[in-house]
Amino acid sequence: MFQEGCGLGQATTFITPESPMRKAHYKIFGKNYYISFDGRLDYRRDLCKKLNINETLDITDTYLVVLSYALYGEKFLNMLEGDFAFAIWDEENARLILARDRAGNRNLYYYTNGETLIWASEIKQILLHSEVPRNLNRRYIERFLLDNPRAYEETVYKSILRLKAGYFLIYDKRGINVNPYYTFTPKCIKSIRQSDIFEEFRELFIKTVENHLRSNGSVGISLSGGLDSTSVFSVASILKQSKNSLERIKVYSYVFRDNPSENEQEYINIALNKYPTEYEFFNGDNEWNFKGFLEYVGDLDEPYPLFNYEFAMKIPKALFKDGIRVYLNGMYGDEVLYGNLYYLAGLLRKGSYLQLIREIRRWKNKIPIWDLIFGSSPNFVI
Repeated sequence: MFQEGCGLGQATTFITPESPMRKAHYKIFGKNYYISFDGRLDYRRDLCKKLNINETLDITDTYLVVLSYALYGEKFLNMLEGDFAFAIWDEENARLILARDRAGNRNLYYYTNGETLIWASEIKQILLHSEVPRNLNRRYIERFLLDNPRAYEETVYKSILRLKAGYFLIYDKRGINVNPYYTFTPKCIKSIRQSDIFEEFRELFIKTVENHLRSNGSVGISLSGGLDSTSVFSVASILKQSKNSLERIKVYSYVFRDNPSENEQEYINIALNKYPTEYEFFNGDNEWNFKGFLEYVGDLDEPYPLFNYEFAMKIPKALFKDGIRVYLNGMYGDEVLYGNLYYLAGLLRKGSYLQLIREIRRWKNKIPIWDLIFGSSPNFVI
């Protein structure tokens, strides 16, 4: 049975210029709202225009989220862009709203027994509550070991769920309702010049990097020899120069000096020569799979897909040592240019046969039907 009452708590790291002025409580139009917010809003200027307010340093992301909700109700989520997970307690309506960003860059997990709802950004935080059962989800573990699936709603614990990317949860007297506020829908563009597509992508890419550079201090960038991280680093450097910013940018790179075929230092140096900045290299020659893995596995919420965990933690540890809270990399850049057929298997597994047929038709002109259905390689160039 729903009981009116809510408790929020947060350990906050200030990462954006206005974040030190965040509040947990706002009174808007005479009504009380409480918010716990993890992340960053993008396109703040556009959002402020829609809300008819001026963008100033004392306008925090938390205030913009609460004001959007106060003005537009449940439709407010369509106005928000960025990396975030948050909870709002609407005191007057005794309503709790949980939401997660469109790409799922911030985690948000929850447990409910019908009377109590517990949520957190990490599973281990939920497990601190004595009422939460610890029963393992064997189905999830089996699927992870068989084909390492993407995690959507299930977690390694039966009783704990994750709020899916682009979804929101409302808990009030009507009960718990979980619904999507955003669904990615691919569009087929035919009547447009290729040069216009390139220019639009370039503008979006520059604006995206600019959004991610909004920092309360220094910025760290992971740089390899690939086009993805090199592009991020180059645009960030150009933006820093054009704005005459005094904020420090530091580059972090993995190198393999004893393995020339794996070493990308030559290409990294080309980028650093063009845009000189502070850097730090980490030698990966002696980093073998599972090295030190058992030392960290107890701290993980879920099975970790990269078995070279100690190697992967070198840069995050360096960022912490250097006091850097904003970090950019080229991870998932390949996914912009590559498709993945695993999602077809997911449609088949869920029994979404009509959607599966539509998706096969979408790709049949690019890949032979036989390869599309039975091909062993999941990746292909679009």
